[in-house]
Amino acid sequence: MLDFTKTKKRFLSVKLTDGTTIMVRMPTKRVFDLLVDLQDALASLELDDKEQVDYVYSLTAEILSNNLQGQKIAKEYIEQLLDIEDIQIFFLEYVKFVTGQVSDPNSKSPQSPERRETEGNSDTSAQPSGNA
Repeated sequence: MLDFTKTKKRFLSVKLTDGTTIMVRMPTKRVFDLLVDLQDALASLELDDKEQVDYVYSLTAEILSNNLQGQKIAKEYIEQLLDIEDIQIFFLEYVKFVTGQVSDPNSKSPQSPERRETEGNSDTSAQPSGNA
């Protein structure tokens, strides 16, 4: 039986500039769609467009809030903590993480009990590059 309450989830470990570490999950379908839309927004991002910058910070907070700890991350907290360069680094690493998981043929189906026992811990964790 496939039991979604017991599936092993992969995550991106993120250490924020204040020392807080959270394990960010794969995106939901809704957030995945927003990530796709974000590519267009970032391609035309103008720093004098407050709405675009707010959108990027809101999406960052929403993605970070989808974490294993169940911790809600507020947009205002991210606005005070991360600058535009930090946001860019986060999205580059997060998209790389998601792309890697989606393209990994082993992550598309649940592991058999025998395989889980022999492989041990296979959680994926990565930290963003830069001064995080």
